[in-house]
Amino acid sequence: KALELDDSLAETHNSLGALHLFYDWDWKKADEETQRAVQLDPGFAEVHHLRSYLMIALNRPEEALKEQRLASRMDPFGRPFALGYVLMRLHRYDAAIQELQRRKKDLPQDATGRYVLAEAYDYKGMKEESAKEFEEVFLQLGDKKFATEFRKAFDKGGDKAVAEWRIHRHQADPEARKQYLSPLQMAHW
Repeated sequence: KALELDDSLAETHNSLGALHLFYDWDWKKADEETQRAVQLDPGFAEVHHLRSYLMIALNRPEEALKEQRLASRMDPFGRPFALGYVLMRLHRYDAAIQELQRRKKDLPQDATGRYVLAEAYDYKGMKEESAKEFEEVFLQLGDKKFATEFRKAFDKGGDKAVAEWRIHRHQADPEARKQYLSPLQMAHW
């Protein structure tokens, strides 16, 4: 309907690009829509951020990095974690960790950035650093019980114990069981 009303809004084409990328998995249409959004507003940081995800899906890593660097320069505080996230997705763990540590220093209250930093540590095999960062994120979010249980599980048996604890915790919580938990998220645990 938005396109019928006004075909000249970059935001509309960006939203369609996101729909095609994340919902339809139609990367050709996602590419077309995001390119149209860039044509309409080359200074729209969000479309460059979305294009970085699309380029990862298309296995075009240098273009993904270029798009995210551009988005981060245009709006450095819109998604301060995003460049580190893209570097992590491209398996450039040292660069990701360096970027995310810098962002943590500048924006210590950004829980998303710290969460991505914990993931980057984990992917690099820095398990203790990852666990410490995850624990601090949960504390920052005000969930001391979760942080304590997480740490206890990690100390008991590392990643495997944490995964088992999270799955059992989810299954034991009647409210949590009402919420959708994707198989991908469960596998990620």
